[in-house]
Amino acid sequence: MLLLHQWPCRTSGGPAGIPDRKIDLSITAFGHFIPELQKHGVKYILIRPTLESVKETISEIINEITILKLKNKRAVVACLSVQNEQHFSEEELHELKVLVGNFLRSVNLADTAQILEGYVRLYTTYGHFMRITSNAHNCSLLEYLEERIQGKVKIGWGSGHEYFQANVNATKAHRQAEAYTGSSSFFIDENQKVAGPMRSMNVIQFSEQGDPEILALAKTIGINNINLQKIISYAEIMRTNKLSSEDVAQCLSMTVKGANRILNKIEESKQVQAVFEKRDNSKGRPKKYYELLFLDHEGRKLSE
Repeated sequence: MLLLHQWPCRTSGGPAGIPDRKIDLSITAFGHFIPELQKHGVKYILIRPTLESVKETISEIINEITILKLKNKRAVVACLSVQNEQHFSEEELHELKVLVGNFLRSVNLADTAQILEGYVRLYTTYGHFMRITSNAHNCSLLEYLEERIQGKVKIGWGSGHEYFQANVNATKAHRQAEAYTGSSSFFIDENQKVAGPMRSMNVIQFSEQGDPEILALAKTIGINNINLQKIISYAEIMRTNKLSSEDVAQCLSMTVKGANRILNKIEESKQVQAVFEKRDNSKGRPKKYYELLFLDHEGRKLSE
């Protein structure tokens, strides 16, 4: 017995729900097979959806596509600067603006870069931002500028329902980039969710507002809420709840000494236990790791 299922289906989009400019809807039909099946005496059952079900499904898909298109038109602002050993001059600021304009033209976008309040700011849309940053994972603008400028490039991206909100969030994101040790690119959306440093496909994510459970845990431990979010995000990326001092130093962009101070605070609150392990068939003595007891073995936060 052959079972045939005739139903409208959606095609998969790109990463993070972003459409990849392919097919929005495909309707798969097997009705034209029936004469051939009958000719060869094959038994079959053809399942057809009701007209109401098809209409409802197509209506849902159209709504989702409309929402995505509106989302891609949201306002996004980038706030850019360069850190070097000396004061960044007006001449160098104009050079940065020219380079940003050259980059935008190289990716077929309008040059919207302006100098404002001591920074270079560019104005674009969420759709263009996602294109420039490979869906908020890897910032091609940062890579372009690093090849052409001496010093550390700092980029803060912000999105909003209008450019005022996007501009405020871009300034906040720029502060995150400034706190990072090297060149970096951070993004804050209208819900205050932060992503960065957008240098690889494994991007640490956190929220400036914070989850109530994580806020409570950070208060109990006595460490900064954002630092705790970064540690949790890093552990989930690494798919383990056992981190070394070097791991924590890397995810928080600080020295190993500073990371040890944070780990000691977590240990004092009895939220970790020290373990000694060898990894990657390494030789020598086992290395010290801190097993975070509020995460499962895959690095995900345990529910209370």
